[in-house]
Amino acid sequence: MSIYRGAAYVQEHPPGLNKECRSAGTGTVTADSVLLHSVTKQFATAYWHGFFLIQPAPFPETLIGSNAEFYLKSRFFERIPPGSLEEQAFAEYLRCFRDPVTIHASCEDYRAAASVDLDHDAVDLNRKISCPVLALWAEQGAMQPLFNVLDTWSERASAVEGKALPGGHFLAEQSPQALLYHDYRLKVKLVANSWHCKGRSSTDVVRPLARCE
Repeated sequence: MSIYRGAAYVQEHPPGLNKECRSAGTGTVTADSVLLHSVTKQFATAYWHGFFLIQPAPFPETLIGSNAEFYLKSRFFERIPPGSLEEQAFAEYLRCFRDPVTIHASCEDYRAAASVDLDHDAVDLNRKISCPVLALWAEQGAMQPLFNVLDTWSERASAVEGKALPGGHFLAEQSPQALLYHDYRLKVKLVANSWHCKGRSSTDVVRPLARCE
């Protein structure tokens, strides 16, 4: 599941999350309903690809497919500091985006965000997610200067924590250790608060989580 599909599910399905999930996490994005209902010149300029990708097929698919390497480098990779993304990782992105099926799926992801996702979101707009939500976003990304990310997620969830991490659009590649740390920290907190771990010291809780499952 992509970060966009994952974040979309988090915001659209609070009842399902409340029943099935112990925690939820979002990376680099804020709620689609907030993004698309508060468009400014700054946001449209920084996030232009989102409006490009939602155009009817096969328009964006054809343009991207004509030179996938140019698209990836000019849109996503040109602002990444040298050395923060391994050549092997970029080669894998490029391999995938040379496949028309991948390009189409990427476009469909954004099209859903601007259509059916908004419909689903509206149904549960007044219901909050009760499980803990971890929101992590990029210091050099589009969200940081445009939105108070924690405030936007606090409108949709009862318990939200998080922070901006060093990096841009490719946060997993640029700050992998920080992502793992905050994800593990949330899991440890959940385990520490669970009924079968009460009474244990924090040292015990930090041991393999499988012991408390």
